[in-house]
Amino acid sequence: MLKAMHGIIASGGDVATPWDLVNAAYNSVSFAHTVGGVYGVFFRPDGLRMYIITFATVYQFTLSVAWDLSTATTTGMLSFSVAGQDSFPHDLFFKSDGTAMYVTGGQNNRVYQYVLGTAWDLSTATAVGLITSPVYSQGSFPSGLFIKSDGTKLYKTSGGSVYQYSFGVAWDISTITYDSVTFNAADSPEAVFFKPDGLRIFTLAPSGAVTGVRQYDLGTAWDLSTASLTPTLAFDMSGQEGDPRGMFFKPDGLRIYMGGTFTIPRNIYQYDL
Repeated sequence: MLKAMHGIIASGGDVATPWDLVNAAYNSVSFAHTVGGVYGVFFRPDGLRMYIITFATVYQFTLSVAWDLSTATTTGMLSFSVAGQDSFPHDLFFKSDGTAMYVTGGQNNRVYQYVLGTAWDLSTATAVGLITSPVYSQGSFPSGLFIKSDGTKLYKTSGGSVYQYSFGVAWDISTITYDSVTFNAADSPEAVFFKPDGLRIFTLAPSGAVTGVRQYDLGTAWDLSTASLTPTLAFDMSGQEGDPRGMFFKPDGLRIYMGGTFTIPRNIYQYDL
């Protein structure tokens, strides 16, 4: 069920509405990954590989049909431990070419940057040459993470707010600086995602008026200081997961993937817009 924050209620329909929650609906497809509670979800751009982060490990899964979770498998699953850097990682993101992976860590309040020797292949990930950046000055316990596709902006959720940073050198986490821009989103979000044009932001909250996704518009692309303080729409995901923590949007904006830490069995869920 979809709830507008002004009291209007609509149900999921057949009309596709990319990057708009107005017709969002669970499509009854999920993937039982069995590896634990999910804090972050990410997909390779072709939709044939999915990554999740749970506790201190990143896992890699393969899909035989792009973007269709019903074709995901644990066969050949790969894993990469980040426990040597942080015992409570909370989200992950990949460089657009798949040669670097970024992880938020709650233990040390940092963002970590790892190198992949082969793009998108977790078996080649390494902490050798690890780059880190402290982000504890702007809210403790960083959770959600999103990086603009050109590697020049970084956004993290922490303590109920979304914070905005700039890269001095694209994709180099050691060069980020705080933009002194904070967006106080509703209900303490755990994840954040942007529409590719930077004019819409989505946050995922495990509690509050709606357990699920909220949609906000920005007056200026990628500038959180211009974000609306009130979500235009919110989509309730509590029917599938009581504690949603990680989300990812298909690049065409027609599908959302969500995972959490509460519901047993452990699943990633798939929604259509």
